Amino acid sequence: MECINLPGSFGCQCKEGYEPKSTSNSKIYGCKDINECKFNGACFSPDTKCVNTEGSFDCVCKEGYYPTAPTGGKYYPSYVTCHAEETQWREATIALGVIMGIAIVSLSLYIACQRSC
Repeated sequence: MECINLPGSFGCQCKEGYEPKSTSNSKIYGCKDINECKFNGACFSPDTKCVNTEGSFDCVCKEGYYPTAPTGGKYYPSYVTCHAEETQWREATIALGVIMGIAIVSLSLYIACQRSC
């Protein structure tokens, strides 16, 4: 809680991520953490779940999912994205299969050309 002196009084406000515990005559008497996770849409990715922290929140990957590498810049918990581990291996297997297929076709054409040319 941050307070400032005013002529004959004072004024207080809660820091970001907190809300007043109670008020009386527009004066704040203590602050409590806001549970951002109780609001729908705190985390944008369907593969994440919201975890409330003191004064903030984090979006973490659900079980079986892993964080996608951040693109840099400032960290925004709402924008955390995750992927299934199998997706990563599936894409690598497909890419390797395509490369192997191209190599086999190229080698076959080379051998055929060497015999007939």
